Amino acid sequence: MSSSAKYQLYIVSLIVLLGFIGNSIAYPIFAPLFLHPKYGNIVPHQLGSTWRNIFLGITLTMYPLGQFIGLPILGALSDRHGRKKILLISIWSQVVFYLLTALSLIYNLLWLLILSRLLTGCTEGNLSIARSIVVDNTELNRHKNLGLISAMAAFGYILGPLIGGIFTDRSFVVWFNFSVPFAVAALLSLVIVIIVTLYLHESIAKPYDSGIILFQQFNIIRRLKFLCHNKKLKVLLIASSITSISYDAYYEFYPAYLTGLRHATSLQIAWYTAILSTAIGISCGWLSHTLAYYFKNSQLIIFSLLVLFLCLIALLLLSSPWMMIVLFISLGLAIGVSSTNYTLQVSEVADIHIQGEIFGTILGLRMLLDSFVSFIGGLLLVIAYTLPIGVAALAALIGWIIYYKTYKL
Repeated sequence: MSSSAKYQLYIVSLIVLLGFIGNSIAYPIFAPLFLHPKYGNIVPHQLGSTWRNIFLGITLTMYPLGQFIGLPILGALSDRHGRKKILLISIWSQVVFYLLTALSLIYNLLWLLILSRLLTGCTEGNLSIARSIVVDNTELNRHKNLGLISAMAAFGYILGPLIGGIFTDRSFVVWFNFSVPFAVAALLSLVIVIIVTLYLHESIAKPYDSGIILFQQFNIIRRLKFLCHNKKLKVLLIASSITSISYDAYYEFYPAYLTGLRHATSLQIAWYTAILSTAIGISCGWLSHTLAYYFKNSQLIIFSLLVLFLCLIALLLLSSPWMMIVLFISLGLAIGVSSTNYTLQVSEVADIHIQGEIFGTILGLRMLLDSFVSFIGGLLLVIAYTLPIGVAALAALIGWIIYYKTYKL
């Protein structure tokens, strides 16, 4: 690898790290905000706990729904007009929408909170464009460096929730509140703008047009039909999409699980998130790449999905704080290994000229499923805080069965 390629990899990794710190700052905030009336009145007190659960689900739905709308568009635009230009547009938009979210919390405007989360999701393109930049550069080891990008995202998820938890805790500073973390996220986005402008080079020499009209990117059926002409890619799309339901049901609702059953605060949720994200980061950045010397991608995915299923079941059955920590670590390792190897398989079977569109579409599809999971999960919370975790376990089992039938050991 040349020094220039290595330098650009470091720049992309830094962009992903800072971007995911900003994205994940909100992670420990919404469950306490909606489920504990003492933390604020974003939902009027007279509406009761049922409506608080429902509005939590709706709010969680908006960000991934926005990503479903925006990711394929941003991916296709980056194929046509260059990675750097589209990344800058994306990040400038994030600055504005993070500030809108902060204002919604200052003035207790639920409608503005929901709208700003939708718009923030629509303009979030860091990860898909970063993956495309790595694939564009033929000097880079795809397995190792796609894992590195995923690791940076995971480490962002360590720092972001901790920052979010701290900046909402008035025991640190009296004026800290739920709006402050979003102002910090806007500031981080401005830092990314400076880094991209000054240091990131354009990674594609010649733009590529897939022939699909830009706004047809909204038509997920058309996009998937186009991508599924490749039969190997079709199988991976189905398997990874089912698995993503498990990831997202767990990601979105373990804060509600911890808040509802264990009365966790934002800072406590942030610590659990840090444990999980550390495990994911180690798994993506080192473990997955190391295991690849000894096992095939398919073997790693099959084994990690089985571990994912068993750990989610154990999470429902065990209550010891120490066992919870062990399970969060195990879940992080399983998620990191499976997601990294899914990404690698997709990049290997897909056409090199449409990597941006493919990663955008796959992430967009995942976000559509995430928005569906978030909405349904909010309704399930009305019945029991454990039900969304049960859905995660069921999806992990189904994903394992589908993948195993295609890629037997």
